[in-house]
Amino acid sequence: GLLTLDSSGGAISIGADAVAQAINLGTGAAARAITVGNVTGATSLVVNVGTGTLDLGIGATDHVTRIGSVTGVSPFTAQAGTGTMAFTAGGAFDVNATGAVTIDSSGGTIGVGTDAVAQNISVGTGAAARVITIGNATGATSVVVNAGTGAADFAANATDHTTQVGSTTGVSATTLRAGTGAMTFTAGGIFDVNAVGAVTIDSTGAALG
Repeated sequence: GLLTLDSSGGAISIGADAVAQAINLGTGAAARAITVGNVTGATSLVVNVGTGTLDLGIGATDHVTRIGSVTGVSPFTAQAGTGTMAFTAGGAFDVNATGAVTIDSSGGTIGVGTDAVAQNISVGTGAAARVITIGNATGATSVVVNAGTGAADFAANATDHTTQVGSTTGVSATTLRAGTGAMTFTAGGIFDVNAVGAVTIDSTGAALG
């Protein structure tokens, strides 16, 4: 029948002596609901581990693992000290918040897609009007966009929009290069070249047409 352990005058302890023996709770092979703690007032739950390992839901059976609550003000913090924090997902890995999402590092580079796996990387591709900002206007900040043997497309989609490259402020140099390939400027309307300084068009290998 029902088995209850209570104390009105002191703590209820299981395995409180200094003896190196395992403590099993609900390990029998039966479908059980194992509950620790309650949702009343300032109830707290502390799970300590020494130099061993803390495992939560790592069994080989299919199951759902949840940590934390979506109700009210329920902060959740995951900490790894000076060690590595790894997230491994055999399927989709989804980060979704109703507030800001921030990824920072005070000690190293922040990498996205840094492994040698041929999978696409999408940033801001959801069908919503967004402002997508890369880089800042502080000091020697630089932005590098590399492309292998593929293409680098900037605003090449079919919607009406304005495309700007470079700045008209201060000493802001802009250089376009095509190596030994062709450089083509195509305008469906007016093509305007306007400078406050000299405009030079030269060719060292062929006639100018």
